[in-house]
Amino acid sequence: MSSTLQNTREELPETRPFDLLGSLIFSGRDIWSPPIKDVVKGDLWITYPFKEPYNGLGETSRDPELAKDIKTQLECHLNSIVDEAASAGIDKASTRWTVQELLVNATQYGAISPNNDAAGLVRLEWYIDQAQTVPTIAIAVTNPCQDLFDPSRFARMEIDDFYSMEPTGNNAHLGTVAILSFLKEGTKLSYLWEMKNSERIRLTMEPIANDDPARPANFKGLMKPTSIEVSKFDVANNSLPYSFKQFQEDIENNNKTKSESVTISCVLGC
Repeated sequence: MSSTLQNTREELPETRPFDLLGSLIFSGRDIWSPPIKDVVKGDLWITYPFKEPYNGLGETSRDPELAKDIKTQLECHLNSIVDEAASAGIDKASTRWTVQELLVNATQYGAISPNNDAAGLVRLEWYIDQAQTVPTIAIAVTNPCQDLFDPSRFARMEIDDFYSMEPTGNNAHLGTVAILSFLKEGTKLSYLWEMKNSERIRLTMEPIANDDPARPANFKGLMKPTSIEVSKFDVANNSLPYSFKQFQEDIENNNKTKSESVTISCVLGC
């Protein structure tokens, strides 16, 4: 079974994120396992039968008792990861915020099928690297996902346009802008979709530096000046011709272009 953290190195995993075929040993841990302590890496699989995000689980949930237990377990695992990252010298607040934001989005927007909008299964993988001059934590969260979406939408938007726009149901997360601010310098925020036709689509985002000579003319007016790259790969992971315009067209034609899952990954550093 491939590690989803390969995405943080701009590599393509050999297998799909939930594919256990051919795996002799399952190295992950279930949500009901005790939180990992004093361990710098983990692979947590979360069974999630609810429609609402995990931070909204409670008495109004379909199964209040199970909802309470899942929320408690998730928070225990989150605390363990954050504490371990903090002990390595990684900013505690940005680690907590990023992992929590990715888990909230995964449990809220994950959908098993067009007829079942519960996430069903979420995978959280992380690795704390203390061997570098600046310690880092690599994070990857995967959830079932039926449609493509544009995570760069708000970052590309001018500030004035953002504050004047009408409410929208477009699946674009404002939290993306914050995560971009927490990235280790020189790394990217990555979204990798596994498509139902076995192709892959990847979008990466990297903040544009203030002194970048290629920065856009409206640099100061953007929500988060960001360079964006999109790629498509065939079944054998060979690169296919693909552009951001085609990506936008695929989002519009979501009845024709369906995905199975999305993995969001990043590397945080001080």
